Amino acid sequence: GYATITEQMLVAQGESVISVNFTISSVDSLLINGVATTNYVVGVPNQYSITLDNPLSEESTVFVQYKTISPLYHFDLGTRSVGTPIGAWSVISGKSQAAPGSYSTVGGGREHEASGFCATISGGDDLSATGNWASVLGGYSNEAEGEGSSIGGGGQNTAHGAYSTICGGSINSAQRHGAVGGGSRNSANGEWSTISGGYNNTALGTISAVAGGRDNEAKAYAS
Repeated sequence: GYATITEQMLVAQGESVISVNFTISSVDSLLINGVATTNYVVGVPNQYSITLDNPLSEESTVFVQYKTISPLYHFDLGTRSVGTPIGAWSVISGKSQAAPGSYSTVGGGREHEASGFCATISGGDDLSATGNWASVLGGYSNEAEGEGSSIGGGGQNTAHGAYSTICGGSINSAQRHGAVGGGSRNSANGEWSTISGGYNNTALGTISAVAGGRDNEAKAYAS
């Protein structure tokens, strides 16, 4: 599959020569600031210099565009690592993103990784969708690990199990088919268990539920 990616690097005021360093596994075409170049060797660290007519009067942006024909590559601009890697037929945008999963999507934000097959990250900060068909809509430091798992938002939530769901809140976790609506430090560990919200609640039993409150524990089956 093919994917066309555009990355950018901020360049400081006063600079007149910009050094672009990169290592790639394979590309179909490579443009730097809109100029095509073939001055690179696949799999070997390369350097490409852009000489400006005049020193920059203000902070500016260098654009690098490349069309990949390989599911794995690494692109490093200057001292900043951006755009590692992208899978076949994946789509990526934003800053310092990675979408190695085939047919995966990163819509925006920064520092995300959609490594699962058909995984999706819509936006936010430091999100991860590692499970196949997993999705994270937003928030920060959320991770959808299980197959078909999903996280709506919030922060530091982890959907470990297959088809688990966390709507929001913070530091919540859910195992296989478990669901957490919100709150903080809640754990839906039992299969098909549910915690609506509250603080520091645990649903251990299969089909167990905690409506809310604090420091509650549902251990028994269907409790």
